Amino acid sequence: MVGAVQCRPLSGYLYLEARPKSAVDQLSRREREVANHYADGCTYAEIATLLGLAPATVRNLISRVFHKLTVNNKAELVRRLRG
Repeated sequence: MVGAVQCRPLSGYLYLEARPKSAVDQLSRREREVANHYADGCTYAEIATLLGLAPATVRNLISRVFHKLTVNNKAELVRRLRG
């Protein structure tokens, strides 16, 4: 999948260069939203209340985010999201 397209002039022509999507770009809107709250220090229960979800749903979403980003803990998650 393509994450972004960059246009550059080349000998009078427009050259399009596609960059692959990053792992963070592969997250769904909801996964990204939950991951950002979690990275900000919110608990599963707090995220659930903020977003109107069950705590188990938040736990499942965080688990999917960890898998998609190939991280093992919150510190690695923060680095991937904010890096």
